[in-house]
Amino acid sequence: MVLERLSRDPSATEIISMSFNLYLSRFMYFFLPFFFSNLVNNAVRYALEVLIFPQSLPEIGTDIQSFIIGSLPYLLTFFVLSMLTWWVISAIVNGVAVEYVNSILEGEKIDVERTILFLVYNIRTLSAAGLITGVLTVLGLLCLVVPGFMIAVTFALVVPVIVIERRGALESLGRSRRLVGKGWIKALTIVAVTSLLIIVAGVLGEALSLATYRLRDIILTVLIALIQPVQPIALTYLYYSMRVKEESAITPAVPAAPKPKPEVPAEAYPRFCYLCGQELPLDAIFCPRCGRQVRKPPHPRLA
Repeated sequence: MVLERLSRDPSATEIISMSFNLYLSRFMYFFLPFFFSNLVNNAVRYALEVLIFPQSLPEIGTDIQSFIIGSLPYLLTFFVLSMLTWWVISAIVNGVAVEYVNSILEGEKIDVERTILFLVYNIRTLSAAGLITGVLTVLGLLCLVVPGFMIAVTFALVVPVIVIERRGALESLGRSRRLVGKGWIKALTIVAVTSLLIIVAGVLGEALSLATYRLRDIILTVLIALIQPVQPIALTYLYYSMRVKEESAITPAVPAAPKPKPEVPAEAYPRFCYLCGQELPLDAIFCPRCGRQVRKPPHPRLA
C-alpha cells in the first residue's frame, strides 16, 4: 500500500477508511503507546481515589439528600482531576501517533530514538495544550454537554498543529480553530465517529468484564487501546485535508496575460491608397492616381 500526503480534499468517510488502513498496516507502532498510556491513566486514577476520597463516605441510610451532598465534593473533584489528567496524557500519546503518521506520509522511516527525542522536546507544549483544551472541554461539559463537545471539535487539530507545524500551545489553539472552520461538518463527523467507537469499546469492555470482574481493568485497557489510535490518525489526515483547502484558497488560478495590442504611430504614413491600391510616396497627402486624400496634412507651425 502506497502512503503519501494528501493532494486533494477527501470526504470524512474516506478519511476514516484511510485511517483504519494505515492503522492496520502499522498496528504495533500505534497500539503499544496507547496501551501503556492507559496503564498510566489507571494508575493515576487509583492514586486520585486514595488521595481524594475519605476513608469512610457518608452512609446512604434513609437520607439520600445528605449522602449526595456529602459525597458530591469528592466526586466532582475526582471527576475534574481525572478528566484533566486523562486529557494531558492523551495529548502526549496522540502527539506520538501524529508524529508516526506524519513520518509515514512524508516517506520517512519510523524511528524509536526520534520518537523519544520528540517527546523530550515537545512534552511541555503537548501537556500545556492538553491542559488548556481539557479545562475548556470539562467546563463545557459541566455547563452543558453540547458546548463541551463543540469545544473538543474546534480544538481537535491542536496536536497535529503542534507536531507538524511546531507551534506553541496557545498559538495552536487559534490555528486549529481556523483550520476546522474550513470544514466544520467534516471535523464534527470524524470526531463524533471516532469518539463513538471508543465509547463502544468501553461499553463492550464493561460487558465482557461482568463474567470476570477482577480482569475488568485489563479488558478495558486493551479494548480501548485497540480503538484509540484511529482518532489521532484520522485527525492527522483531516489536518492535511484542511491544508489542501487552505492552499487552494491562497493560490487561485492565475489568469492568462492579455496579448499586447500593436502600437500604431499617431502620424503613420499609408503605403497604399485604400481606394485604388496605388503605392504612395512617404509624404503623400493625396493619391497620385485617383486624387483621394489619404492622410491629414500636417498642422502649420506657428510663427
